Amino acid sequence: MSNDSPWPPEWPVDNKPTSFYHLSGAVREAVDFCYTLRRKNSKEDVPWNGPPLPEFLKAQCHEFHDALTADKMEYQLEGQDRDAMDVIIGIAMQLGMEQGRRSLKQDIDDELKVVETITAECAVPIAAYVRDLRDRMRQA
Repeated sequence: MSNDSPWPPEWPVDNKPTSFYHLSGAVREAVDFCYTLRRKNSKEDVPWNGPPLPEFLKAQCHEFHDALTADKMEYQLEGQDRDAMDVIIGIAMQLGMEQGRRSLKQDIDDELKVVETITAECAVPIAAYVRDLRDRMRQA
């Protein structure tokens, strides 16, 4: 986070997403306010039984099960000043982003089906546009 960023963070006025750090930092601050945390098994891998890392994040993030290995957690703590709770909060946020992306895609797909139905029934030549839009959404 840059020094000129507001704290606590606010949503950008242009409806763009805010920084990942602002979101995870706010969650961590709340957790730290409520709990005194001490990791009880720092030399062990943390088991991961959830879904895998979304495809679009693979170029920039470790797979969740890999990020939770003892070696990676040690590196995060020593090299990045991020403890296990920070890593777990980050994973939770990535899961939330993926869930939101999937929900949005489903909503858009549903709306496109309605538009395609109306277009077909009205014989309006925008069906090609809708198909192109659907193809672009599949690639997202």
